[in-house]
Amino acid sequence: MNETLTVPIGEQEHLKEFFRALNENGQKQEAADFSSLVAQLNQMEKQYAAVLSELKTVQGQLDRIQDKGIRAALKKGVAAIQNKVEQAKEQLGHFRTSFRALRYCG
Repeated sequence: MNETLTVPIGEQEHLKEFFRALNENGQKQEAADFSSLVAQLNQMEKQYAAVLSELKTVQGQLDRIQDKGIRAALKKGVAAIQNKVEQAKEQLGHFRTSFRALRYCG
């Protein structure tokens, strides 16, 4: 499997090398800024996973609603939200993949 999909961004070896190169070349502020971005991306990944997990729980709870019309409307809304979160998570995955290109720069 692709390293960028299995290893947290901040733990990818080519990014660690990138940080070292920035620091060695006197670009400490750039390294700090980039490190902050990586930390935020890692946090976003965790939040997306938590939201999707919670939405699955909500889907299960909606099955208990007796009124089929209300249940269907709520399930449709939750499914739409789930779809949007999945899309955002996928976009984050594409962004992560672009970090992989850094290994070929310089």
